[in-house]
Amino acid sequence: MNSPFVEISGAAGGDYVSDESRLRGRALGICLPDTAAEAARAVAYAAGRSLPLTVQGGLTGITGGAVPMDSCILNLSRLTALGDPDGDLLITAGAGVSLDALRSHIAPRGLCFPPDPTESSALLGGMAATNASGAVSFGYGPMRRWTEGLELVTADGELRTLRRGEVFASGYDFELFGVRGTLPRVHPVNVKSAAGLYIRPDMDLLDLFIGSEGILAVITGVTLRLTEQPQVCGAIMFLDREETALSLTERLRQTPELHTAAIEYFDGGALDLLTHMRESRGAFEHIRRVPEGAGCAIYAELHPRDDSELEVLLELTEEYGIEEDRMLCGFDPEALQPLKAFRHAVPEAVNMLIGEKKRRDPSITKLGTDMSVPDEYLRDTVAMYRRDLEESGLDFVIFGHIGDNHLHVNIIPDSAEEYARGKELYKKWAARVASLGGSVSAEHGIGKLKKDFLPLMYSPEELEGMRYLKGLFDPSNILNRGNML
Repeated sequence: MNSPFVEISGAAGGDYVSDESRLRGRALGICLPDTAAEAARAVAYAAGRSLPLTVQGGLTGITGGAVPMDSCILNLSRLTALGDPDGDLLITAGAGVSLDALRSHIAPRGLCFPPDPTESSALLGGMAATNASGAVSFGYGPMRRWTEGLELVTADGELRTLRRGEVFASGYDFELFGVRGTLPRVHPVNVKSAAGLYIRPDMDLLDLFIGSEGILAVITGVTLRLTEQPQVCGAIMFLDREETALSLTERLRQTPELHTAAIEYFDGGALDLLTHMRESRGAFEHIRRVPEGAGCAIYAELHPRDDSELEVLLELTEEYGIEEDRMLCGFDPEALQPLKAFRHAVPEAVNMLIGEKKRRDPSITKLGTDMSVPDEYLRDTVAMYRRDLEESGLDFVIFGHIGDNHLHVNIIPDSAEEYARGKELYKKWAARVASLGGSVSAEHGIGKLKKDFLPLMYSPEELEGMRYLKGLFDPSNILNRGNML
């Protein structure tokens, strides 16, 4: 068989040896298959020669999972076949279909796909491989909940399909694709998490591959469940202090009359940053102005079943003394766009600021946390972040998915020394979060950059069990070597 991998170098190589993490690697060659069968032949070729293989999609990840480290690249961005929804609201798509393309395809039919990573150019294969999620995952869950089937290439180059409900483990024993083994005993993580393999007794074995970061098999296609487009409304509520935001979050979570899809948070630093960028950078002129004196904000998105829910939300705003001039509201998808632009502008502003600092000092990079904790530890965790950051003197902003107790602390260092201090804080927080039963990676996965954090969540025996499982499905260790484990 002629090699399906071609050499890449120069500028073309640079396009494929890094992702949004800015980690850079080195490729031995690249294959960009047009069909799943071509992808399978490439895997078979690599398997026959024990060539390490790094699987890529849209290169939008931020943990280095798609970065080749002296390996061949299998880039699936050309697998863009997209079917039409069937009567059960199921749709089949290639791994290279983007979230944007899927939304554009189904929106005229009045349908939607709820998982909503901030990066809408993410590809569906990568979303399945990382069990991607986003703001409305508070109400709808992550990618796993909406995935009904996968097309897979196993490590020996065989093209397979697996549908939900087809194959289950018997307790911890399983047999799938000719592989027979025993699932390791791994304690369940009962918070929003994308850290480590998903393992449960009697589990549907489809779930083993969702969130596996490509270390067990290559995802070349997905079958997804859609839903009818819900009524959507939302409000950004500007508040005086963080304690009020925490209290309002708890009330929103505990009010059963509300069908709350998302609860997002912006601390005072995030609001100050947006104000600064709006006044000094033309790219942020469209962002709504922050009311004077606002100390923080909550964005709540509802998918109400009837108009009574809006009355309940209004009663909550009155209870918390939120005046009309301290709210931005939208009552349909179009009117919500400025609110969502406000939310997305925070990480964009941080990235732009880091880019400017990096031009002055190339060693500078962003430090962004991705951790979640059980409900009962949200306040303690926020207090820990706040106390340690204020003592450190580091510049930072805090924002994100507070409904899932999943806040992104973004440290914005001004020097290599500040970066080192910030990294030590991150390690300290990860250990504390893990001790509380939380996750060191709630949505971005482990990849190559967070492997040191996984042992904080799992015992050596549990991690060895995950390695054993990888060895069963990929005995030559060719798939995404260096990811997760």
